[in-house]
Amino acid sequence: MESFALLLIVLVQAALAAGLARDFSRAAGSPRIALSTVAAPFVISVIVPVLNEAERLPAMLRALLTDAAGVPEITEILIIDGGSTDGTRDVAEGFRAQEPRLAFVDVSPVPPDAVGKAWGLLQGASLARGDWLLTLDADTLVPPGLTRSLAAFAQQAGLDALSVATQQACTGWLQSMLHPAFLTTLVYRFGPPGYATRDPQRVMANGQCFFASRSALAASDAIAVSLSSLCEDITMARTLAKAGHAVGFYETDLPIEVAMYGSAAELWANWPRSLVMRDRYSNRAAALPFAQMILLQAAPLPLLAAALLLGWPLWFAGAQAVLVMFRIGVLFGTSGAYARRAASFWLSPLLDVPVMLRLLQAQFQRRLVWRGRVYARGRDGTITAMPDTKGR
Repeated sequence: MESFALLLIVLVQAALAAGLARDFSRAAGSPRIALSTVAAPFVISVIVPVLNEAERLPAMLRALLTDAAGVPEITEILIIDGGSTDGTRDVAEGFRAQEPRLAFVDVSPVPPDAVGKAWGLLQGASLARGDWLLTLDADTLVPPGLTRSLAAFAQQAGLDALSVATQQACTGWLQSMLHPAFLTTLVYRFGPPGYATRDPQRVMANGQCFFASRSALAASDAIAVSLSSLCEDITMARTLAKAGHAVGFYETDLPIEVAMYGSAAELWANWPRSLVMRDRYSNRAAALPFAQMILLQAAPLPLLAAALLLGWPLWFAGAQAVLVMFRIGVLFGTSGAYARRAASFWLSPLLDVPVMLRLLQAQFQRRLVWRGRVYARGRDGTITAMPDTKGR
């Protein structure tokens, strides 16, 4: 009976590994977004949704304005505020003195049936004059030449939208372990970056740097659909893909640095909110990526330890050892995704099991808190703000 159960585990792992291998082969030799100085053949609007970002916004805007200098295709930079109380407006107005294309727009209060970032994106898109929209988070430091490079790549690849795998900056030994364990779940669920798709269940996106055709967004109503989602980037991408638009997710030769969370505790509490990617498009097919994460990423190391300690068959221990070695290979592959990290990064596989459990808990969580606002998640994956809550 024990041997049958172990054989069943290995057979399921093998079937899942075959699918993951296809994802890796698809991305092998895939193009990267290269530097381009060619003027974009269309007008571009930059939208930055913010809420209480007075500390992070200055560095972000300095980098953005460096990229925008000498790029007349960027017709405007819209700082869309959801009701900041910390001096974010003053920061934006200070930069407006040196860049007339920059505008600060207060779109508060956020309606009770909308998530703040998606609301900011929707209002920004309604004001934007560009043919393409570049949406950035306030912690995203763009390199010089990025906007034209995105435009050139989108044109060459025939994409309607694309986003970029950014470089993360981790502080402290625990965050340097925890972040890559979370990040690697994306690789095991969807494969590495470097592809475009029209399949809503296979699409990937990163809202920290998202570039899309305004006409495609408008025709599919992608931003409005994401108002009830806590993973608005994924929901927008899925909506675009469902409407038949090609959506890409790629690495770039121009490093884009992002500092998502200030501590490991903040990361643990908040990233699973969006990382589970649960929205109105979630269905039974979403169980397959989670099965890959559980059986191929999290399970092999403890199963190998159990096999060695309990004397399970050598063929079972060997199968788990192969998967552990593959996990180490993925670790080396994801090392380039970090601008700064501690040496503890290399121990991150030890946190795969708790990370898996945290994501499974978030998958079924019905009450969520984000940016001072409490949300209730319905059975269909959509969320609504609870009464008498404020913020984003």
